[in-house]
Amino acid sequence: MARNIQLQILRGIAANIPALGAGELYFATDTGVLYIGPSPIQIQGINTVQAVVNFGMFEPTEDTTARVTVGAPWVTAISELLCSVVEGQNHTDDEIAAEQITCTIGNIQPGISFDVVLSAPNGASNNFLVNILGA
Repeated sequence: MARNIQLQILRGIAANIPALGAGELYFATDTGVLYIGPSPIQIQGINTVQAVVNFGMFEPTEDTTARVTVGAPWVTAISELLCSVVEGQNHTDDEIAAEQITCTIGNIQPGISFDVVLSAPNGASNNFLVNILGA
């Protein structure tokens, strides 16, 4: 059975990289480098994008998923994409957790775009902010 998990990635400028634990991730927003600790492995060529996914006004009989297509000329058929729903727009981190929002990436069109799909098994409304990292 597949499991969706929310992954929160530490981020900031390269000069402020903290000591990283095993498997802990840090994304340097100024250099576009992803570090994997504890002895940082640098992955360059990381692309970042934010998307806003709108559930509209939720009705109990409506679908509990919402999607948006993100233009990404850098995406390839073998791109690895990570997404995370973050605080912002109309929701706090506590609300995101309570609504059990999960994020997946699908429908990758190389050189063109991909879809961000949010699922809200408990129902949701309004806009959610999603951070996407891709290489």
